[in-house]
Amino acid sequence: MPLTAAERSARYRAKDVDAYRSKKREYARTEEQKAKRTEYMRSYREKNREKMNAQAWESHKRSDITRTYEYRRNSFLKTKYGITLADYERMLSEQGGKCLICGIDRPRGNKSWHVDHCHKSGKVRGLLCNYCNPRLGFYEDYKEKIEKYLKDRG
Repeated sequence: MPLTAAERSARYRAKDVDAYRSKKREYARTEEQKAKRTEYMRSYREKNREKMNAQAWESHKRSDITRTYEYRRNSFLKTKYGITLADYERMLSEQGGKCLICGIDRPRGNKSWHVDHCHKSGKVRGLLCNYCNPRLGFYEDYKEKIEKYLKDRG
């Protein structure tokens, strides 16, 4: 199996530290060299402005897909909960566009519904409003203490 660049570099450094340091010093740039390089790049960009703009535009177009709300939301849902945006929308329509606990038809103080999931298994249970989701999580964490308190004081 071939070594990665990082593994080759680490192997080289470990083998001959003095050679590594001398090569590193050789490639280090002085202030004069940095200034010369900066001036060269400035003149290159002026002479090749259209080419540089075209490259920048291509790069922008490639990364543009990641800037959409749907793309980022879908990536977040997949990473965090293992569901897609389509699954999220389907769940919301199946529960009638309402919070499964309080029944409110729009999320309170937030623009999206919270995905309720079991913190132990990771299983998604449904979509809750901004008000119910953190309270449910708190209740799950302190269930025994809350029930004991209510039993003793109730």
